[in-house]
Amino acid sequence: MSYVRYRSSFSRSFSKGGVALIFLTLALSFHHASQAQPEEKKDAQTVSQLEAQRLRNEVSKLELEITKLQQETARLQEKQSNWTDWMPFVVTFITALLGIYGSFRVARRARESALDLGTHEKRLDFYPGLIKATAPLALYFPGRGPLGKSQLSREECGAIGRVMSGWYFDGGGLLMSTEARDAYFALARALTRASRLEGLHVPQYPNDADHISKEKVAQYRKKLEPKLGSGLKCVDDWTFAAVLSEEEKQAELPYARFRDYVFLQELSSQLRTRLATDLSSRRLPT
Repeated sequence: MSYVRYRSSFSRSFSKGGVALIFLTLALSFHHASQAQPEEKKDAQTVSQLEAQRLRNEVSKLELEITKLQQETARLQEKQSNWTDWMPFVVTFITALLGIYGSFRVARRARESALDLGTHEKRLDFYPGLIKATAPLALYFPGRGPLGKSQLSREECGAIGRVMSGWYFDGGGLLMSTEARDAYFALARALTRASRLEGLHVPQYPNDADHISKEKVAQYRKKLEPKLGSGLKCVDDWTFAAVLSEEEKQAELPYARFRDYVFLQELSSQLRTRLATDLSSRRLPT
């Protein structure tokens, strides 16, 4: 019995102590919580102050940017205003320059057209005389040369050359292009050399008329290549009145018998082609 009463008394005492311990723990927790709240409030205030300061800094930066933008806009407006003030003068100046340039081009073109037309008309007057002088070198119905002969000889070559020289210095030379002048000098040089030699290899009309035609002369040219050509060097390398070999004399194609005529005829053909090109293309004299 005493043991039971002691146990029951101990249980009640232990229960009261546990309750007291629980109340004590709650009291301490409340005390600590009441002390932590001011600290948390203080930290929150600090964060709020920092955030407010950061916002004020951002606002200041934006205000500076706005100020700079306003200043830049003012400068651009000032420049635009200055350029607008000068615009009428610039437009007037450019218009005047374009007008002067256009007038200059029109005047120059008019002068060139007048020179071109005048040169063309002069060539129509002069060029036929030069072509007529080379009539003895024609393929068909060779005309009479300055000496009144259709046979090409040393004397006839000299007479043709003198007529060409007179034509050139009477004003025809001033009308020729570079290409036509080069062809003229090549033929004139060849005639000069041919006029110094007897025994030129040329056709004798009417006996050799059957051997002279466009097709046959083209065959003669092929046989004489590469000696045929154009230019003064080719003329100086050509041998007029050359001694023919037995093989050349007996050849079925009598190209060697007419070699000097073929050479002179080729040079005269080149000259006529250059003259015709001057007339058709209206190349300016050079």
